[in-house]
Amino acid sequence: MSGEEHNGDHVVRGIPIQCHASGRYLWPDAIKAKSVERILGGDKGVAIALEIGANQSLVARWVADH
Repeated sequence: MSGEEHNGDHVVRGIPIQCHASGRYLWPDAIKAKSVERILGGDKGVAIALEIGANQSLVARWVADH
């Protein structure tokens, strides 16, 4: 799972992440679910956030909402 740029788009696990006009990414449910699954499996939230290019507090919210 890594964040990368492709033609100006942010791409995670081969999935392009849409960027809203406000500059915020619109994270697909598949990315959120896989991130939560990995955290519940023992991976650190900060490591996941860094990998995908998300804010750590956002990833923590995904876990809390799970």
